[in-house]
Parts: sequence; C-alpha cells; structure tokens
Amino acid sequence: MDQSPDEDVAAAFSSGQPDALALVYQRFGALVYSIALRSLRARSDAEDVTQQVFVSAWQSRSSFNRGRGTLGGWLVTITRNKVVDALRERTAPARPDSSTRSGRSSPSDEPTPTGCHYRASGVTAESRRSGISPSPRPPPARSSPNASGNNPGRSAERARSLTRSRG
Repeated sequence: MDQSPDEDVAAAFSSGQPDALALVYQRFGALVYSIALRSLRARSDAEDVTQQVFVSAWQSRSSFNRGRGTLGGWLVTITRNKVVDALRERTAPARPDSSTRSGRSSPSDEPTPTGCHYRASGVTAESRRSGISPSPRPPPARSSPNASGNNPGRSAERARSLTRSRG
C-alpha cells in the first residue's frame, strides 16, 4: 500500500483502514510540519500542530469528500486552521485565576449590553474573534472638514483674518 496512488490512500483513509493513518502521515507529514513551522517559527509548536492536524483529520475522516478536493488539500486546510488557533492562543490574554476574587480582574471586565467584555488591556471578545488587536491608546480626535475643505474651528478664524486683511 506504500506505493498506492493518492486516490487509493484517500479511499483507505476515509474508510478508516488501520494502516491508512500511518500512510497518510508518511505521505503528508512533512508538508503539514513545514507549513506549521514556517507559520509558527517554533519547532515544538509546529510539532504540536502537526499532531493536532492528524488527530483531527482521523477523527473527522468521514467529513472528507474526495469529490471536493484532494486529501493533501484537505490536510493543508486543517493545518492552516490549527496554525491560526495556535497563533490566537499565543496572543490571547491570560485567563484570570478562579481563586482570585470573583475571577474578574477589574470592574472593566463587566459585560456590556452586547455581551462583550471590555478589559483593562483594551481587548474585547469581538476584537479577539476578528483578530484585530487594540491600539494602546485611541487615535487623536480630528475635526471633520467643512464644505470648503477647512476644519470647522479654523474656518471661522480664517474668515476673520481674511476680512481684517481686506479692510
């Protein structure tokens, strides 16, 4: 079965044949590991992700549809998702210890009407889901230009200076 075409390996894998996982790992393990290593830049993290990919693939092998793509492509997609999970885990703020106070780190952890928690660090549930990291401080307030293209506060000042220079 070592020299089988990818289609045969995919069929054996999706049907759950005992040797199939080892064969799939032998065939695609280096690809999965190299993607994880390039993305995570840490051998231990890449090894963890590689293991997670193959465990996940084996557990969800019934969802693999050979008509929609190749086994290698499916594994690359799982790899990409696991890498993203690992990167999010790296940047996620530490969970408060349940033994401290009520588990909340500050009053700003109170839920808002929308269900988001605003943390002192500026990280919200919504920003974590979207992958957007908060800026350390808000941008400076800017006044919007008026119809003439000038800032509203400056336009009155400018008009006064222009009328003084004409008169």
